[in-house]
Amino acid sequence: MLRNTGSAPAVVRLYANAWVGADPTDGGGTLTLLPEPVKVVDSLARIGLGGAASSTASRVITLGPSAVPAGATGVLLAVSATGGRTEGLLIVGSRAPVAAVSFGPGQQTHEVVLMPLQSTGAVAFRTSSLGTQVRAWVVGYVT
Repeated sequence: MLRNTGSAPAVVRLYANAWVGADPTDGGGTLTLLPEPVKVVDSLARIGLGGAASSTASRVITLGPSAVPAGATGVLLAVSATGGRTEGLLIVGSRAPVAAVSFGPGQQTHEVVLMPLQSTGAVAFRTSSLGTQVRAWVVGYVT
């Protein structure tokens, strides 16, 4: 969520990381935006993930019905990575991993990622930089 509390206009650049089907006649889906984002991960507050990354292994959460309804085939996530010890990459994935955020040591970065979702609602988070704190909000879903 972006808020400009100043009086001057703010420049916002949107880069989309998304997936496409192999068959352009798949029919696609409908993207539903939530009225308010739902926080599903805050490793600093130990929501979803229990603390900063202590290894480069994937850590998995399951999105519940308060964030994504049953039958959703995709999810729109706002993700951020903060405070890695080295340059790093935050990779987010369910059916197919997406390189969501790249960052420098101690830097905070944000991205919005549209990605396919497993029927179980499982989403994995992996980073190459130890000490990284991860946050994620569901902004919408695809059905």
